[in-house]
Amino acid sequence: MSMLLQYSIALVLYPGLLLVLALGALYATLLHGQGWVQQLAPLRPRLLQPAWWRAEYLLYAASVVLAALGLALLPWPWHPAAPDVVAWVWAWAAFEAAFLVPLLPALASTYAPLARAAIRAAQIGVLGRALLWLALLVGLLLYTNWQPVTANAFSPLAVHMLALIAALFAFPAAIGAGAFAAETSITPGSVAHGLDRYATALAQGSATLRHAALLAATLTAVLPLGVLPAAVGVALLILSFGGAVWVLRWWQVRAIRLTLPAALQTCWWRALPPGAAALLYLALSGQF
Repeated sequence: MSMLLQYSIALVLYPGLLLVLALGALYATLLHGQGWVQQLAPLRPRLLQPAWWRAEYLLYAASVVLAALGLALLPWPWHPAAPDVVAWVWAWAAFEAAFLVPLLPALASTYAPLARAAIRAAQIGVLGRALLWLALLVGLLLYTNWQPVTANAFSPLAVHMLALIAALFAFPAAIGAGAFAAETSITPGSVAHGLDRYATALAQGSATLRHAALLAATLTAVLPLGVLPAAVGVALLILSFGGAVWVLRWWQVRAIRLTLPAALQTCWWRALPPGAAALLYLALSGQF
């Protein structure tokens, strides 16, 4: 089977679009008490109407496909292209596009408050995802090495722990959650402000799926999946996913929304030090 066909299967079935839909349902249920299908319920009367092909509708749908592509490029257990999954270096680009594409209509808006809301979301999200992927890069470079200490006194386990700490701090900013959530005092719907209820439903549903996919990608990189049997790894992923969403839900109701400068500074000074320390440790140890 060709590599292209293997990745095509991965994109559609596992670990791609089908998994994103399943994870999105679990994520929405645990975080909001309702599945993403309920979030999309207002769209049902419009599915066969020409308005479905509006630009923002297509952009929201494209963001979900890009998130699925990002998952398909990561080394999941039972990946159809295993053990030759080396395309994870492109997963960052797919996820970044998945989060930035839905902001395009708001960024291009002539309504200044809406454009500012989109700029705020873009700034916080880009910084958060940059620091998150710094941590994920470290985890993926040592994907199959979780030794406490190697023969040359290098500790892959310590590097993984630093990467995990960095990912924990960066993830809420990466998706715009809790203290890093969008400012809604001027634009109540944030970047979806002014859209009709159909587009708003699609915006919310696609955001849920993107967040679930990025959380799954994060867990894929920071958990010891490369050294565990595939079945155990998948079970660990599911349990960790549910636990992470529960913690995120607990934190969101207690977090105080930060201003843009405070959000950027908080993310920068909490997530960068452990991520940079892990990368520096790798470099000084001659691991790459």
